[in-house]
Amino acid sequence: MKYSALLPCLALPVCFPLAGFAAPYPATVDRVVDGDTLVASWDGHDRYPIRVVGIDTPEVVAQNRPVECFGQEASDYAQTLLWEGALVSLDFENEYDKYDRALGYITLEDGTDFGYQMIRNGYAYAYRTYPHDRMNRYTQAEYYARTNEHGLWATDTCRDSEQSREQISLARQSYIDTLAQLIRLVLSMLM
Repeated sequence: MKYSALLPCLALPVCFPLAGFAAPYPATVDRVVDGDTLVASWDGHDRYPIRVVGIDTPEVVAQNRPVECFGQEASDYAQTLLWEGALVSLDFENEYDKYDRALGYITLEDGTDFGYQMIRNGYAYAYRTYPHDRMNRYTQAEYYARTNEHGLWATDTCRDSEQSREQISLARQSYIDTLAQLIRLVLSMLM
């Protein structure tokens, strides 16, 4: 098991390594937090936060940060796909993030890949900082959304905001890259 999969076990009353989960795992959506995070229940794990792997949406609920341009639209669209009580499949990545959210892919009951749908329709960016199994597919979906000016990529989206969608994307990517380098440095010192 990866070291990072053990970290949340120190803070949780019940420790469950994700490696033991079957892929995909049936679950029920409890609520959508924002465009890339939901709370789900499965096999005795009630109301646990899941961060969708491979996508990033403009922030709606980040601490000490205002709602980003197109964040509410992304969150609303996610809620049309993942309503309370919706049945989904979770395919875990065997890791947690720094907020103790399980990392996984979400497949809707009809077989639709939630992350791909969000990106292709212009409600999310393809997340490129950390490699993942669907990176190429998601990157192609973002190219399609950009080329066809869907959602985030529409010419009038974020035009009146203080930051353009490109500025937001570049700032977020720079922040994520810096954070990733810091994490790699800390992990290398621990090992």
